[in-house]
Amino acid sequence: MARHERFRLLLIGSTVVAAAVTVILGVPRARGFLTPEIERVWVVSVALGDAVASTRPREVLEGTPVTLLAIVEARPAFASETRLYGTLDEVDLVDDRGAQGVERWSDWWYPLEFLWLKVEPLHGFANPEFADDFAASEILYADSYQVAWGFAPTHAADVSPVGDIFPDLSTGTMRYAARAVVRDWQEGILQQVSSPAAAQIHAERQSDRPHRITVRAADDPIGRLQGYAGLVYVPFTNPDATSHPVNEYLGGTVLAYWLSAQRDAGTYDGQLITWERLDQIADVVVDDMFLANDGAYYWTQDPLRPVDWETVRVGDIVTIEDHVGILFQDRGPGGGGDGVVNRWDEAWEAYFEPLRTTQLGEAFVSDIRVWRLRPSPAAADR
Repeated sequence: MARHERFRLLLIGSTVVAAAVTVILGVPRARGFLTPEIERVWVVSVALGDAVASTRPREVLEGTPVTLLAIVEARPAFASETRLYGTLDEVDLVDDRGAQGVERWSDWWYPLEFLWLKVEPLHGFANPEFADDFAASEILYADSYQVAWGFAPTHAADVSPVGDIFPDLSTGTMRYAARAVVRDWQEGILQQVSSPAAAQIHAERQSDRPHRITVRAADDPIGRLQGYAGLVYVPFTNPDATSHPVNEYLGGTVLAYWLSAQRDAGTYDGQLITWERLDQIADVVVDDMFLANDGAYYWTQDPLRPVDWETVRVGDIVTIEDHVGILFQDRGPGGGGDGVVNRWDEAWEAYFEPLRTTQLGEAFVSDIRVWRLRPSPAAADR
């Protein structure tokens, strides 16, 4: 009851102050004077079933509705502390303050608009020199205004890429930023403040980076693998696995994505390794196969014997030296599976380009080896 009474008195007081300032300064100047000074913009998200929106990086299953929301932290006139303003009642900024209340932007003030941005890698390939000292902080990002999103403080999240260097998939990783803009009655810009965007992608604290959403197809390894779409292909040779860019959803190779997906699914507990050390964590199931003119793959040592899906299975690792793919689907020339490993079968691959699906025959022709990851191996070299 006391809280309700304080709120009522505060509302009355603010109305009286606004009226007095309006009389003294006139409506346009009064609105500018009373409009809070924005100090920071936060992008948060909330998924279906969540109790509260959060700045925490979000990972969801494909098909789960996720809403992006822009929150401003601003200092009202005559106030000694900043307050949060937005369209929701509470938000978790994942800092020492915990969940906090959010107020509404008053009609007394100049209106608040938001320009939405997607933050995605500038290039599809990083570390072209294969440098041993390459750091994840060298991966470059860029901001892209989402003109079609309008100026509202909320928008449905999607991970569709802006540039054509990334395949347009319904799964993958995207980051977001928002720019708060306050205009006066003549449409002049009074304030313009942006949330963390491309320039802050490698900030030390998570809360100082652009908001990340990762959409995966399922909770199994193949489903989790698809959450790495939209990232940079990075040949990373640093033996320190804790600094690998895949850990922050910044980039990697398809092998790094696959091992990370297996680890997240609880089916692998080893290190992230390069293709040269694959024999330390995987067993050979096909030592050598080639693509024949009839579109099927045959054992090189027994060229009349086709390789079938009783020998290989989804998730097996297909390699031609450093060219790696992950077997995904059995497909025949008519579309449906036929039990034979052939050129129409699909694999996930990322060979000097971002993660995507490809028909096996488009990427693997001869001198092909197929591996199977050993379940939950101990790290061979720590």
